[in-house]
Amino acid sequence: INFKPIPPDFADYRALEAFLVDTLSSLRDNAISPQRHVRYELTSTVSSGYDSASAAALAAQVGGQHAVTVSIGGHRINHDAVNDSGTNVAAQLGLHTVEVDLTDFQGPSEASRAEFAACGDVVELNLVLLEQYLSGTLLTTGHVGSYWRMETVPSSNFAFSGADGRAYQELRLRLGFVHVPVPMLVGVRGPRVHAISHSEEMKPWSLSKKYNRPIPRRILEERGVPRGQFALRPVGGMIQPTTDLPNGLLTYYREHRSRCSKVSRVRLAIRCHVTDLCARAIALARRYRLIRTPRIVHWDVPRLGPNSMIVQWGQSIVQQRYRF
Repeated sequence: INFKPIPPDFADYRALEAFLVDTLSSLRDNAISPQRHVRYELTSTVSSGYDSASAAALAAQVGGQHAVTVSIGGHRINHDAVNDSGTNVAAQLGLHTVEVDLTDFQGPSEASRAEFAACGDVVELNLVLLEQYLSGTLLTTGHVGSYWRMETVPSSNFAFSGADGRAYQELRLRLGFVHVPVPMLVGVRGPRVHAISHSEEMKPWSLSKKYNRPIPRRILEERGVPRGQFALRPVGGMIQPTTDLPNGLLTYYREHRSRCSKVSRVRLAIRCHVTDLCARAIALARRYRLIRTPRIVHWDVPRLGPNSMIVQWGQSIVQQRYRF
């Protein structure tokens, strides 16, 4: 059995950087190989933050020429949504950039939302805005940028939460692109990456503020992106264009709810409330140090309502494309 080779135990930043560059170079060579029936063009997502921007910088070094970014035109859509366009960063890297303005977007179609829901996550819908530019690409992103964080030692077994690209599975298959989450290339060396971030050699790129990621900062600044033109504040590019429930989901929920007996519905309601109360009680006890338990990352608390069946609904839609 041929297993994927484990990355080396990086001695320092240069060893880590060389591994990322060599890996992306090999991926690009493979993607454009004349022996392929289908070839892929290296393209990058880029934002105003650390993660996708540093991935784009490495991609540009190995021959990438194109980037895509999402802007919201400088307008606020909700309390934490500000302009996250990476156009200026991409220009410094010499990338030709396509920018899509979120304020011109009417919202994803029900089919697109089902596509993401089927994969268990609807928080990464922004990629739908860019789908016309993704076919035939080898797409670098900054998922999971938590590997570059200073605060905690990242897990080496890929245990994390949040945006990680899992929701792109059906989108990838439909459009025909390959997703390359650059930080995850060194994910199995998470503790070593964390040690390098805190090393003496990285102090010139370490800032005395909470939003501080020395490794991607060094990647960008050494490739010509001036300090002050990126990562000024955490923005978070995953802005859901719409939060209303799809009509198809509401119909699906009503149909399945009507098939459940009253006893089954009561049992589920009791289970929901008991689980929720247990989670709240343990959190309160931990807060006042009445008990000591491992920190609870996630409680599987079922919620009554259409969202409780969003994955099943999404899969019921997507599975139709696989019928012969």
